[in-house]
This record gives sequence, structure tokens and C-alpha cells, in this order.
Amino acid sequence: MAGLLAAALFGSSAPLVGSLSHGSYPVLVAGLLYAGAALVLLPLAVAEAPTSRHAPIQRQDLPLLGLITLLGGIAGPIALVKGLALLTPGASALLLNLEAVFTVLIAVGVREGAPRP
Repeated sequence: MAGLLAAALFGSSAPLVGSLSHGSYPVLVAGLLYAGAALVLLPLAVAEAPTSRHAPIQRQDLPLLGLITLLGGIAGPIALVKGLALLTPGASALLLNLEAVFTVLIAVGVREGAPRP
């Protein structure tokens, strides 16, 4: 049941975001979208923090973390909302279903281009 609910919410999110972004600024819609996600996930992250066994962030991690934040947290959401505003709701929902496929293809391309140890 949870899987069906998640699929329905994911499928309805693209048309909803696309229709919201037609009359307003894509940066504002992207910010609201990710602020809402942060508000939902923040209590879960705080509850997990005492039991988390993740490695701490080191100083040498900061440039890469900054780049990831810039691309994945700022440029990506803005591009998503701008793209959804240009597409029909059905086309945007279908393209978002290919997101995992495109992510795997990008990962394979990056891995193939990376130097071998």
C-alpha cells in the first residue's frame, strides 16, 4: 500500500509543479519544493542523529561538498522546475520516470572517465 501511495504522489508531483511554475518564478517554486522536503525530512534526520555512524565531514571534503550543493541543491531544482514549466503534465511525468535510467547512464559515463587506481 505504501508503494502505491508513493507512486501516486510521485506521479502527481510533476504535473502539480509544472502547473504551479507557469504563473510564477521557477526559482521560487524550486525553493518552496525543496524547503518543503527539508521540513518533512528534518525531524527524521534529527531523530537518527544520535545513532548515526556516518563519517564526519573533513576539511578536504568541503570543495566537493560545495560543488555538489551548488549543482544538486541549487542548479538542479531550478532546471527541473523550468523544464516542467515547458512540458505538458503527461510528458513531464513520463520523463521523470526515466530519471533513474539517466542517472545510471551518467554514473557509468563518469565512472568510465575516472582514472583507475
